[in-house]
Amino acid sequence: MATRGEARAALLYLTAALGLATAGRAADVTIGDPAPKLAVGEFIKGEPVREFAHGTIYVIEFWATWCGPCRQSIPHLTELAHKYKDVVFIGANVWERDANAPRPFVAEMGDKMDYRVALDDAGKMAKTWMEAAGQDGIPCAFVVNGDAKVAWIGHPMAMDPVLAKVVAGTWDLKAAREKAEAEAKREAAKRVVMEQLEQAANDPKAMAKILKDWFAKDPGAEEEFGAQLFVFLSVYDQDGAAAYGLKLADGLLKEDPGQLNGMAWWVADPESRITVQPTAALAKAAVELALRADALTKHEDAAILATLGMAYALVENWPKALEALELAVKLTDDRDAKEGIQDHLSRVRRSAEGH
Repeated sequence: MATRGEARAALLYLTAALGLATAGRAADVTIGDPAPKLAVGEFIKGEPVREFAHGTIYVIEFWATWCGPCRQSIPHLTELAHKYKDVVFIGANVWERDANAPRPFVAEMGDKMDYRVALDDAGKMAKTWMEAAGQDGIPCAFVVNGDAKVAWIGHPMAMDPVLAKVVAGTWDLKAAREKAEAEAKREAAKRVVMEQLEQAANDPKAMAKILKDWFAKDPGAEEEFGAQLFVFLSVYDQDGAAAYGLKLADGLLKEDPGQLNGMAWWVADPESRITVQPTAALAKAAVELALRADALTKHEDAAILATLGMAYALVENWPKALEALELAVKLTDDRDAKEGIQDHLSRVRRSAEGH
């Protein structure tokens, strides 16, 4: 078992590495609310739009030149703009790091960015739209219906079915708002839980209890944070962690190779911040978790194979450990990753030779 100091270090690590960060703040603007005023600065492409016209549908898409996903979504927005010619599309540039970047970028894009483009007015759009709606990532699109109400908020690549219904007049705004309010309520509860976890950061038992209590009230939260509970349990109840990890693998996470692999690696990592020497039950669980992740990825994911190899090493199944690690080395093209896996392979070979 790890020392108390190691456990504390691990729990601090989890805050950054496993998503136990404070959730975003509550939104002041949500679906069904009147759309905020257009506070754009200069339009650098297309005819200026200063206010919403009754009966007209708008798509306000927030982007920046430095944002890779924004660049990827621009051609798709152009396709939608061509498809729905009566819908007004506005690309609102926000959070730009270089004030001189948007103009040449838009000029270079040409017809690939075939809709209106406007600059933010001293951060007003970022504040009254993005921040007010609790959105902290771009690209982000807002669909505004003919009554100047926010009909939808989300990633522009997911907007197609929504926009089609808004244009056809079949979008259920009431249902969409109810869904948004339910999600907002869950996010509010999540913020409380994150604050509680932060306050209990030196007490893994307390952190585990916080999550268990939350899951009892909101079963949906377990799919997102069950892996974290597994890690907390591993600090003080390794056999309990093993049983819980396998329960997740049989249920909520049975189709999630990423989380299965993450739990297995937490145990198998020779530099683990929590588990110095796992119990037999936890070591076997790590093998099973890694096997399932490997099966889901059809034995083609080098990182998961590396985890599997190190998990097999825990139970001293040296032939299987070497086989998995050797395949992982062959499958990866990333230089740093390959070197890391080769280090693990060398370590396991030395251990195997010593037995």
